[in-house]
Amino acid sequence: MLLFDKTNKKPKEKEAAARKGRLPVRGAHARTTRLEEEEKKVEQAARRKRRARAEAKDVLSAIGYDAMYADGTAQVEEGLFSQTIEFGDISYQSAREENQQSVFAAMSELYDYFGSETSVQLTITNTPIPEREIGRKRFFEKSDPRVDEYVEEYNRILNDKMREGVSNLVRHRYLTFLVGADDLDAAAPRLARTRGDCMQTLARIRCEARMLDGAERLELVQSQLRPKAEFTFSWDKLSQLSGLRTKDLIAPSVLDFKPDGRADCYRADGTWCRVLVFRGFGSDLEDDCIANVVDLPMPLNVTLHIHPMGKAAAVAYVKKRIAWMDKEVIDEQMSAVKKGYDFSILPPELSHSKEVLALP
Repeated sequence: MLLFDKTNKKPKEKEAAARKGRLPVRGAHARTTRLEEEEKKVEQAARRKRRARAEAKDVLSAIGYDAMYADGTAQVEEGLFSQTIEFGDISYQSAREENQQSVFAAMSELYDYFGSETSVQLTITNTPIPEREIGRKRFFEKSDPRVDEYVEEYNRILNDKMREGVSNLVRHRYLTFLVGADDLDAAAPRLARTRGDCMQTLARIRCEARMLDGAERLELVQSQLRPKAEFTFSWDKLSQLSGLRTKDLIAPSVLDFKPDGRADCYRADGTWCRVLVFRGFGSDLEDDCIANVVDLPMPLNVTLHIHPMGKAAAVAYVKKRIAWMDKEVIDEQMSAVKKGYDFSILPPELSHSKEVLALP
């Protein structure tokens, strides 16, 4: 039975009118309405911020964060905070099959850990060794007189390789995670819990991890924006009198996105760069697809941006895919009947896709 109030409005119309401020809403509906309005305001503010950053006319506005703190926490946008951990190399390609499965399971668990309210970014960089260190870098320190001569020989061989351009790249691996919070104090415990869980998961596959502080994160950002510049940042340079921000000390003087009239690359302080985006992937990916890109002998930055789906959205997505595949099965069976074939025989790709989605 559908009841009407004195305003002669249906319930949905009444709720819509309440959102516009014409009618009062009480109880759970009022709380839900306030939450929806707050989420809408936050989302609108984030969209305006991203749009302003995309349309930035100066270098500082184009750099993707608002504030960096000494402990390594960055305010990306209003209500969004992030931290970065660096982790070591994971022996995967040279490991035995059972070890590879353990690593794969651990990394899958790591990515599945993040909920729909967070975002995560995996970054792998090949950074050139500064020219001033080429040929003079000490890879191993002398610690035992019995093997010091071998240490010196290893250092000489590796420095010779650096001069030849063989080993003049250093590879780093980073995991950056982002959470939403009203302010820094509210974000701190959530970031700490996420950081601890990630480092614990990596420790299970004997991978050491550590958190980057603010200066190290700024050095990482500068290495991408100004690859050939020396990092000279110091917190002492920031003060109310100077009016400087962290961006002022790491940003390039010029970011030219149409150098010499070209639109397929950009130039940052004399360094030519290009960005390639993978907008779609095939249904099957080899486990070494990223390794093949990272192993290219050139300075590069490979980044995976991951935004987890909510449980409801994920279930709806799977149901939609299953419904689409059921339609494909019916079409294939009808076509087989018309041609006099056995309708129970399906194309291998369709059968495989159905089996994969049927897995728990």
